[in-house]
Amino acid sequence: MKRFLDWFRRESPAPREDADARRLRHLELTTAKLIREGFTGQFHAAFHGRGIEFHQLRHYQPGDDIRTIDWNVTARSGVPHVKEFIEERDLTIMICLDTSGSMGFGSVDRRKIDVAVELVSVFAFAANHSRDRVGLVTFGDEIRAHLRPGRSTQHVQRLVRDAFGAGSRCHGGSDYAVLAEFLAATLKRQSIIILLTDLLGGSEPALRPVAFRHDLIITRILDPRERAFPSRGIAELEDAETGERIAVDLGRAGTSQLFAQVERSLEREAIRSATDVLNLSTVRPFDRDLIRFFESRIARSSRRIAS
Repeated sequence: MKRFLDWFRRESPAPREDADARRLRHLELTTAKLIREGFTGQFHAAFHGRGIEFHQLRHYQPGDDIRTIDWNVTARSGVPHVKEFIEERDLTIMICLDTSGSMGFGSVDRRKIDVAVELVSVFAFAANHSRDRVGLVTFGDEIRAHLRPGRSTQHVQRLVRDAFGAGSRCHGGSDYAVLAEFLAATLKRQSIIILLTDLLGGSEPALRPVAFRHDLIITRILDPRERAFPSRGIAELEDAETGERIAVDLGRAGTSQLFAQVERSLEREAIRSATDVLNLSTVRPFDRDLIRFFESRIARSSRRIAS
């Protein structure tokens, strides 16, 4: 843990960049807290490798699954033996970070991109702990940066720094079709895709091919101001991705229900594409939601194996 914390301190920006120094410190504490609470174990258990391979035979111990007993060896030796297997893991995890203009919004203390960069750090170090390869794509209306998957600690440190730098340059729109085409061209084997976005760019069906070929997890980050509106008054809203401004009558019937309809539409889309969606907020710590999400994923996986 000490070595993990040290690299943040070595890479801290110059004292004059006080805001960045505070954000890096917060990033360090958030990541270290989740690692200390055992999130890396949950992360490892939530994703399975390509299969299992035989490791060794050993004596049966109380509590072992009787289905693993090697009856031939047991009969020859007169002592119960079980087969032990290890997982062929070697996973590739690609983190896709939305750096469009809307991700730069935050009505209280943190912007959506700030939460997303924290999650990049958590996921990247959890993958590193599991010896999985992890890469990064930053995108908006185009692919803005790409770091190929790697598994060294130095690679993960660079990945987090790249995400941190990209978080200060949110602009433009978000095009999920461009992202889907890029992933199809660069990922030749089945991978785990973790998409960090607010899903405000539209064209979510473009992600269906990604979900069909890969294990897609959409981590959706929203601000409370995007979910709840005042009940009356005229508000001027600006699209952070296009710059377009419109006046909205908040007292008009149906305005407050519009966002709920969008939410239901996104849920139906996720179900159709068999995609996991984790919803997070800019004003609430995400550690509990993140842990519950992975616990649920592990439980679902265990039920599938048991059946």
